[in-house]
Amino acid sequence: MPPNIKINRDMVVHAGFELVRKRGFNCLNARSLAVKLNCSAKPLFRLYENMDACKAAIMKEVCNFYNTFMEQHIKQDDQLLTISVAYAELARAEHNIFEAMFVSNVNSPWSITDVLEAEWNQGVIKQTMNKYNISRIRAKNLFRDTWLYTHGVATQIYGNAIILSTEEIKELITHAIKCFLKGD
Repeated sequence: MPPNIKINRDMVVHAGFELVRKRGFNCLNARSLAVKLNCSAKPLFRLYENMDACKAAIMKEVCNFYNTFMEQHIKQDDQLLTISVAYAELARAEHNIFEAMFVSNVNSPWSITDVLEAEWNQGVIKQTMNKYNISRIRAKNLFRDTWLYTHGVATQIYGNAIILSTEEIKELITHAIKCFLKGD
């Protein structure tokens, strides 16, 4: 008789993350996780109250991956541009991660105010103020407009509606930032 493999939360989260990354969040269910872990679904429900709790733990790992991806691409001297380019690059390089984070309805919706006030965006807004010598309000508006423009570019890449090189993405976003600064 083969040894009984103990399934733990880390194993479930890792397997779930790999499923999301390779096949998308919609394929994530108790059956697909059990197959990936080579076990029955019973261990999942011993570890998690329900599948929603399991998915929430996996989404935390997806968010951790996103944060690491972004941190690796952000340059401190121009955070607004580099975070925007990285966002569009994520849509290309990590199609299913981008979908789980920004296209599907997995996460709760945010208001624009929530995004602008989020702790993790404050450094970019502050650096934008300094780089362009603009007020905090103008920097927040520039961040907002650039973020929404970039999301449009990224979803076009995600949907395979447009093919852009990294340099083309950078040129588009740079141009948009210049236009937003002029029009403010």
